[in-house]
Amino acid sequence: VLNGLLLLPLLLVAVGPAQLGGGSSKVFRVLSSDGRVLALKRIRLRGQEIDHSFAGYANEITLLRRLAGKPGIVRLFAADVQQTTGSIHMVMEAGEADLATVLTRTRNEKGYVEGNFARLAWQQMLEAVQTIHDERIVHGDLKPANFLFVRAGVLVFISG
Repeated sequence: VLNGLLLLPLLLVAVGPAQLGGGSSKVFRVLSSDGRVLALKRIRLRGQEIDHSFAGYANEITLLRRLAGKPGIVRLFAADVQQTTGSIHMVMEAGEADLATVLTRTRNEKGYVEGNFARLAWQQMLEAVQTIHDERIVHGDLKPANFLFVRAGVLVFISG
């Protein structure tokens, strides 16, 4: 249960270092009580990592809440931050794959991505960036890995 949202773990889908600094990060596919498949991102910071990285994650949550309902932005359903333990949990819209992974998998024998796919992805990336710029937010690390396919052909910005 996270912020009153009942979740049933389904599958661990990613393990790695925390994006904004030291520590570790795990992403689980979870089932909500209303039948939605969501993503639970669990971040554990340790020692000095708490002091150095915690504010960045808290800011990410604040920005996702501010951008709630805006087109091209991943939906954040719940978040819990415990600075004393260095524990951060975020429940978000689940995706199938990030754009960097899809670009790597879909290159043809010459290393190119099909034109219509590239145009559609590029258009959605630009629309998402326009959304954050309209809110006077500047992101310093835009890259394909920060965009996620959440439904067939629908690409959203996941911050990062």
